[in-house]
Amino acid sequence: MKFFFHIAYKGNNYRGWQRQSKAISVQQVLEEAISKILKEEHTIMGCGRTDAQVHATQFFFHLEVREAWDFDLVYRLNRLLPPDIAVFEIIPVLDNQHARFDAMQRTYNYFLHTTKDPFLSDSSAFYGESNLNLEAMKQATNIFARHNDFKPGSSRVLQATACAFKFLPIAFSPVWCA
Repeated sequence: MKFFFHIAYKGNNYRGWQRQSKAISVQQVLEEAISKILKEEHTIMGCGRTDAQVHATQFFFHLEVREAWDFDLVYRLNRLLPPDIAVFEIIPVLDNQHARFDAMQRTYNYFLHTTKDPFLSDSSAFYGESNLNLEAMKQATNIFARHNDFKPGSSRVLQATACAFKFLPIAFSPVWCA
């Protein structure tokens, strides 16, 4: 049986999603929690990867098990996991579905602020320049929309398959705080 898990995490305390030998990762924390609750070792597969200290507001991974559990696994995981990782739902899927290879869309959000603010430092980059030219920045980011073949920057596995991207319009939403 296979299940997709819908989660979110604040990445400050982790060296990214993927398990690493010499650093703590989100995948490791989740695998340890799942294995503890289900009382056997489990490996999970994420829908992608994130770099060190990067957050994910909507992330999916899949888990394969021999038989389903008969208790509220979302509740138990959320009780066991640290406060910076949350499980929202568990979705039964077909055995041939794959969290990474069946992902249909990925969205990346980048935040920056121009005044020093301790409440933003964990989720936004500080740029001391207050006169940012947002129109020029928008034009520069729209260069991506003119390209659709990113195969050279992909893993060997993905290079053997279609690797086309469609960039949605890039939005700039200035928020001014007093």
